[in-house]
Amino acid sequence: MKKTQMDKIVDYIIANGSITRYEAAYHIGVLELSARIVGLKKLGYIIEAMPEKYKAQDGSFHPCKRYFIRGITDTAYISKTSA
Repeated sequence: MKKTQMDKIVDYIIANGSITRYEAAYHIGVLELSARIVGLKKLGYIIEAMPEKYKAQDGSFHPCKRYFIRGITDTAYISKTSA
């Protein structure tokens, strides 16, 4: 079964502890991370966002958010690929 983008995000956070939009685009090919985060919240995931700055190749800094899964509600869908 093919993994959805939300499955890939959950798997990445489980493996790495958190994710930013830059990591999502580079490592798992998800370009609209914030939209997928909204979807995960609707599915029952408790997700926290912490602001941080991303250092670009040219040395400049750009604001972004780092997302963490803090828990799930009892009605949350748990990815079959993660379990």
